Amino acid sequence: MYTRAGLALALVMLAIGLLAVAGWADDKKADPKADPKDAPQFEAPKIGPEAKALHAIAAAHRLVDFGRANKVPEALIVAARVIGTTDTQKPDAKDEVPKKEVPEYNAAKAAEDLIDEALKMDTVTEAVKQLAEKTRKDLGARIKGAPGGPKVIPGTMLGRDDYDVFRITFRGGEPAEIMVRVEPSIADVDLRVIDGQTGRVVAQDRRPNDDCFVRFYPDSTKQYIVELRNYRRNINVRYNLYTN
Repeated sequence: MYTRAGLALALVMLAIGLLAVAGWADDKKADPKADPKDAPQFEAPKIGPEAKALHAIAAAHRLVDFGRANKVPEALIVAARVIGTTDTQKPDAKDEVPKKEVPEYNAAKAAEDLIDEALKMDTVTEAVKQLAEKTRKDLGARIKGAPGGPKVIPGTMLGRDDYDVFRITFRGGEPAEIMVRVEPSIADVDLRVIDGQTGRVVAQDRRPNDDCFVRFYPDSTKQYIVELRNYRRNINVRYNLYTN
């Protein structure tokens, strides 16, 4: 018989697996017995390790949203484990980002804050407390590997029509992805990506909600202009912008 914590943990881990499948499908190897004539005439772009790590972070944030909406502390704790064990990096020196006095992104602190938030929920059980304690110990004992993972750019925007502009270089030959996570969740932030050479808009997310995600396919390694705009009046927002 499953405990509530064990069952919830199994469910949220399954959610991570399902959300990651689309991003990791390119790892499937070709069938050696297949007839070459049946092979597709094109090769799908490879998804690099930075994009895979970005998918994991995106899945973790969906778990956070689920946990907050349904009062499931286990979801926040599992999300904390994913965020706390996924390496990230600062923007490259060649990238141009707004100069703002904001703290650097700290995955360990973000994970700790999620665990603290989970333990404040009124649905916490003794099993949840044990899960939180084990997660804290595992995260504290983790040895960070070589720099890698998605770039993370933290920032803030004031009320309506405040915006930030970034100039970020993306590699050609693989999908480029940008995810923006915003607090508070009642914000309305839009994202637009412009080819720095042609001025053409290559991707945008104009949905009336707080978070953003776009994917596009650079034909060569070059710089793109990324615009992030706040459309909610009288609401200041904090954000983390992630790119592969």
